[in-house]
Amino acid sequence: MAATIARAVGFNKRGSQQAGQTSRLGHGSAKAEASTWRTFFTAFVRADGSGYVEVRRDGVLVHNFEIDEEEGN
Repeated sequence: MAATIARAVGFNKRGSQQAGQTSRLGHGSAKAEASTWRTFFTAFVRADGSGYVEVRRDGVLVHNFEIDEEEGN
């Protein structure tokens, strides 16, 4: 199993200039979130390569995509 990393980058309104960036390493899993006032995106990955991407609006699940672990794990 590999280490995991979560990265986040913020941009200005024009999208051309980076306003801030951060990253965090994890050995078991990594999670990143991006949101507006009403819409929330979550990406989650485990060290075996499995995980999910989820979108919620006003607390209601709009979309969920899950992926299985990587081959050979």
